[in-house]
Amino acid sequence: MRKTGWSSEMYDRLDPVICVIRDRSAMSITDLAAKAMATATMHPDLWEKSPEELDYEKRLLRDLIENACVLAGASLPPMLSARRLRRLN
Repeated sequence: MRKTGWSSEMYDRLDPVICVIRDRSAMSITDLAAKAMATATMHPDLWEKSPEELDYEKRLLRDLIENACVLAGASLPPMLSARRLRRLN
């Protein structure tokens, strides 16, 4: 798992939950949102720059995560929203 943004202890605690989400097929829009949020949690670096500053693959992944969350009516994990707001100010 990626170890960026949070302490190793936090990732160690999240890892089993993220793995369960990763290993299950999305059967509903809610499942898709859970997968998007789990992926976002493991890739906080995607919100350290504006989309235009990201390379193609990272920009595509960030766009997919954000659009899945919007479609499901879900918010990004709070730590990513805070990063986004700090970057905009």
